Amino acid sequence: VDEMDEGREHRVDTLEFDITFTVLQMRSKGTKAPLKRLLKSLSEPVQVVALLSEQMPAKNPKLGLTIRDTVKELQRLGGQNVRCEEQLIPWNRLPDPQTQRFGTSTEEPTVDPNQPGRSGPNFYFAAIILIAADRAYPVMGLEDLTTVQQILDRVGEGAYELVKPRARLAMVLPPEAAPGMEGMGAPQSPYLPLMNYIRGTFGYETLELKLAEQKRVPADVACVVVFEPNRLPARELYEIDRYLAQGGNVVFLFQGWQSKIDVGQTGGMTESLILNKVNVEPHFEEWAKTVGLEFGQDLLIHKRGKLAPYRIRNNRYQELVPGSVPLAGVVDAGDVNGESVYGRGLSGMTLPFMVELKLDDAKVGAAGLTRQDVITLQDEVYRFIPENPAFPQLPLRLNLNSPAEVEASPSATPEKGIRLQRLDHAPLVATSLRGQFKSFWAGEGRTVPAWEGTPKDDMLAGKAAPELKAKPGNLVVVSSAGTLSIDYLWGYPQEEIEPLIIQRGLVFYRNMVEAAMYGEDLAGLRARTGVAPRIKGPVEPGSRVMWYALCLLGAPAVLAALAMFRLAARSRRRQEHEAAFSGGQP
Repeated sequence: VDEMDEGREHRVDTLEFDITFTVLQMRSKGTKAPLKRLLKSLSEPVQVVALLSEQMPAKNPKLGLTIRDTVKELQRLGGQNVRCEEQLIPWNRLPDPQTQRFGTSTEEPTVDPNQPGRSGPNFYFAAIILIAADRAYPVMGLEDLTTVQQILDRVGEGAYELVKPRARLAMVLPPEAAPGMEGMGAPQSPYLPLMNYIRGTFGYETLELKLAEQKRVPADVACVVVFEPNRLPARELYEIDRYLAQGGNVVFLFQGWQSKIDVGQTGGMTESLILNKVNVEPHFEEWAKTVGLEFGQDLLIHKRGKLAPYRIRNNRYQELVPGSVPLAGVVDAGDVNGESVYGRGLSGMTLPFMVELKLDDAKVGAAGLTRQDVITLQDEVYRFIPENPAFPQLPLRLNLNSPAEVEASPSATPEKGIRLQRLDHAPLVATSLRGQFKSFWAGEGRTVPAWEGTPKDDMLAGKAAPELKAKPGNLVVVSSAGTLSIDYLWGYPQEEIEPLIIQRGLVFYRNMVEAAMYGEDLAGLRARTGVAPRIKGPVEPGSRVMWYALCLLGAPAVLAALAMFRLAARSRRRQEHEAAFSGGQP
């Protein structure tokens, strides 16, 4: 440790925490071991299902025989920890809807391995499905493999998927529209610089999860952060819903309103912000209501709020500070639930473009979930009333102390010209729900939505959702995706992106991801070592009085005891001196 470390942002305050955090990190990271060791390291026996049809691809008729030999080898390698079975699908027959997704379509007819001249349908089944604990991994696409070892190598990748720990952070960025830009490629998401900043700052293995390409949430993902989930296509929401129902950790950063000022074009502040309502897909709204979530429609204005300052480049640097716009609410210590793992250290966090988060406790309870609120704004908060609801504009020079613009009574009917009305309650903007989430699409009458573009190999679309082995999951919901976005005002120069990332917002990411990766051990350690004094349980009044008494009376008592000890020591030394002196007389 030297002077270079003093200026560095530290994650922790104590050596004990440093060491334990490192151990937790090591525990969360896995290394790929040989297949034999992987199979024997599983906490529960692995079930190996060979799904084979009588017809096989024409270019590899012996594929089924090679798969059978591979399954025998797996049984030998894994011993009692491997249970094998074969499901044979008759000629030209489709299995049940849940199994159909493991089929492979072909452009040319298939063949009968026992009768090479017999032509079959343009599909076949040749897959090995590994099932262990709450995870399942299908090994498919084997038509080009001709040896047992080649297939074993592919099975090894699947076995590692079953045992490797969840240690990655995945981020789902919203789809970006590019009107009038056909052929020029999609524009960069405003959240991409933020994702890269988090990756570089905290060193997490961070994945930009493109569900339309990957088709599922990878098994080793510890936490999925979804920006603007209200814009997700139905099938992508289905995949995240499955991940959550299987014990995943999901964070939804909802976006109700947005506004863009091109500071590079205007060269200064405009008179008002043009507000745009962000689209909410009907399937997301219905999904949210089933767990008791509902998002308000009013843009919330915080009296102590402010927009972050920004700079633009003209002929020279010019700093512009929109200080009179109370658009972004500042989270204070009193707004944060100190008992929440996610709420530690968030004082000073900024939340632009907030809407209110509403929860139906009856539905939350009926779903078997527990609720723990994270951020509730306790100070003066107002709802914005646009002059023209069809074309809402927020004046940049609002006066929250003017009776001509602000209605202070929450129950009054706002008169013409009123732009803000005070709320009669503290609005909730972030909460955590935990428990076993039942898959929304597992309900009666619902079917799995199709991917956009309806790919030919989508065997699940239109079918009943497969059953899941439910495990307790955790859903954190924030009613402001702009919380951590650097693009709520558009036009920042590239060199200004990183400094404008709100530091307290990054603390929220760290809390969220580390709680998902390392569990409650980390939160308890922070509390015990004093790193996060806001994490504390309720203190009984009697205990509080006792500690106050110890603090107030203890110091005088200790000082008095020290004084008495010093006097006693001096008296004894004087007696010893006098005795020695008198004994030395002739």
